[in-house]
Amino acid sequence: MASTPAFPSAGRLGRAVLSAATTDKTGATTVNIADILTGVAAGTRIRRVVIQADGNPADCTLMLFVYNGTDYRLFDDIDLGDQAASSTTVVGYRTERVYEDLILPTASFRIAAAITVVPTSGNVNVWALGADLT
Repeated sequence: MASTPAFPSAGRLGRAVLSAATTDKTGATTVNIADILTGVAAGTRIRRVVIQADGNPADCTLMLFVYNGTDYRLFDDIDLGDQAASSTTVVGYRTERVYEDLILPTASFRIAAAITVVPTSGNVNVWALGADLT
């Protein structure tokens, strides 16, 4: 156990652009899983994940994975739906998740994402916002 507490100090922002699909929620098939942000030796806390489509994301889910240096494991599964179906005037889809417990404890850990269906148009941008611990 640490003798002093760790606090988030250096802000971090990571991004991945998703345009191809994977349906493997086990993380065993790494094709089309995109890394978003890698932790640091002291640890990195991810506070929020923002999902912003710049087109129509189709009716799919976004899978958020944590890589531990060996393999990817599903951390969250987010339904994106298809809000832009049958419309060319709908604003790009956006949602976010806030996490109290998403920590990348070492530099071998990273957060990654994949989508289950190819977007109808555009891409799905995934942002991880957090800070390194000191």
